Amino acid sequence: MFKCHVDAAECIPRTTSLSAKSLLSILGHPVFWVFVISLPFYLIGVRSLALCDNDAMYPQVAGEMLRTGDWITPRLDGVAHFDKPPLIYWLNALSLRVLGHTEASARIWPVLAACLTILVVGGIGASVYGKRAGWLSALVFSGCAGPYLYCRVIAVNADILLCFWTCLAILAYIKAIIEQDRHAGLWMQVMFACFGMAGLTKSLYGFGLPMVIIGLHALLSGRWRGFLCLRAAAGVVVAAVIVLPWHILVAMANPHFLWAYIVRENFQRLVGNRWPRDEFVSAPLFLIFTALWTFPWMGLLPQAVFRAFSRIRGTKWVESEDLLICIWFLFILGLFTISHDRLEYYSLPAIPAFAILLGKLWDDSLKVENRALRGYMALALGALAMILLLGAVAGWEILGPAKEEIFKFLETWWPYSGWSGVSAQMAVIQRMRIPTVVVLAGASIFVFSASVALLRSRPRLACALMIGIMAPIFIMANWGFELMVPFESSAPIVQILKRAGPVEAVVIREPHEYQWVSGMVYYAGRSVYVLKDQKVGDPTLDGDRDKRLLEPREFLKLWNSGKRVIFVYEIDEQAEISKLLGSEPARVLGGFGTRVVVENQVESDLPGRTPAIMQRPTSVKGFGRGSP
Repeated sequence: MFKCHVDAAECIPRTTSLSAKSLLSILGHPVFWVFVISLPFYLIGVRSLALCDNDAMYPQVAGEMLRTGDWITPRLDGVAHFDKPPLIYWLNALSLRVLGHTEASARIWPVLAACLTILVVGGIGASVYGKRAGWLSALVFSGCAGPYLYCRVIAVNADILLCFWTCLAILAYIKAIIEQDRHAGLWMQVMFACFGMAGLTKSLYGFGLPMVIIGLHALLSGRWRGFLCLRAAAGVVVAAVIVLPWHILVAMANPHFLWAYIVRENFQRLVGNRWPRDEFVSAPLFLIFTALWTFPWMGLLPQAVFRAFSRIRGTKWVESEDLLICIWFLFILGLFTISHDRLEYYSLPAIPAFAILLGKLWDDSLKVENRALRGYMALALGALAMILLLGAVAGWEILGPAKEEIFKFLETWWPYSGWSGVSAQMAVIQRMRIPTVVVLAGASIFVFSASVALLRSRPRLACALMIGIMAPIFIMANWGFELMVPFESSAPIVQILKRAGPVEAVVIREPHEYQWVSGMVYYAGRSVYVLKDQKVGDPTLDGDRDKRLLEPREFLKLWNSGKRVIFVYEIDEQAEISKLLGSEPARVLGGFGTRVVVENQVESDLPGRTPAIMQRPTSVKGFGRGSP
């Protein structure tokens, strides 16, 4: 039966005024210190890492909201842009106002959401499994690789924010319906408010995710009657007040909104008919990535899940304390296993559920009578240690003599990655070789030591060793992405543009998705034109974007207009661009990674420079870390 743990609420500050006693209680709680210790690691690199072109969309749209004063219609380079609801843009606008035009202003909200989720996971774990399991759940989540990478290193997106709203809604459901906390009425309103905030974060999927998880549990456990009250009716009003006004106002201001936002970005994504097609991972690969996001705990994940199902079978399952947590991760994984819109990080909202089950596993291991459990855990960690050691050996080969195979793999499975094996990218891979091998070998030693500690009935030491792995790994990940991210960002290209002096027009090749123009616009601080690519162009897009899109004949007219024009394209398009320009003058200003920067003015307006017509080598192997 689902237990009510009275002291679980200590994990989340009470709504009543804080007395000195309650403040000391919070400061002395393990979950609070997990949050405090985690925060500096999550803040590493928020200012130093450049924004990838896709991620720059968020601060760019927010900046245009600040500049125009229009908080209803999101715009990217002046064009209405309905890929995402407005909450992440509004938050970015606030941080832009406070922190200025920096990378930190874009990353601060996902970082804060991830860190606050640590607290909420602790609260859920404490309510479901007890106080000690609660803070162990928070500890496990704080060390998971997925939330860390996707809130501040790999990408800046709304999925971590959705993760927070989902967790908070589930905690509020537990307090209001299951435990019937003395502040149940307030918790009920918090739950519905989270539904609304999730809808403003990730559209229909965001609105439905916590609602379906909670609704399924309420139906299966018979707790649906708890929603037949005035509190729930008031909660529906709260959710509607949060989520409906923006949708109504933006639909009134933009006739094409409902098609672009509801049909294209939701239903067509789900069935795989959206154009251009999203990057897509297979279902098995999606599940493998899901397990990887729980690193370093993934070796224990099968045991944690198996024990949860065993507990459900061993009791009246509709009243099992594990039912809610299992519905949580099963719904998310099941939805994206059958969906045609599946990216590797879409499973992130399921990671808190896994962290709670793993927290319960560690809590059980601390009980004296569970010697057999500690043996099974030791065996799993021993196998993980061996895998890490093999990974270190393989890394020495793959990041060394066989590094070209990495680029062949990326060109086949991730053609839009921007990693094609140019000399600068080869140098980065080579530079990462020794640190990567050292970290993997060190992690293997730590995991093996944790395995030995479990065999010697010292689970506390084993848990400390496992979480201790992540400090150097987090630092290593930040260092590695500082080397890699510039190849995914327009920041280095914009430096070449700025050194070139004043220009009247900047043109870029049409990317796979229009939102990828945001990196150039954000860092250059100006609008850009986009040369249409017939292989990419979407005839179903709203006509608003035609303001920025150029047909080849329009591009050539601009190129020969007498204005100074700079054009940026990918090196593998060299033959196509040379054919387009023909005998037209073009001087190479420089390049970075796989991108080339050329201008149309050669002799008369640039005295002292030698004319050069497309002199860069056509082979990507010859294109290094370019400079003008």
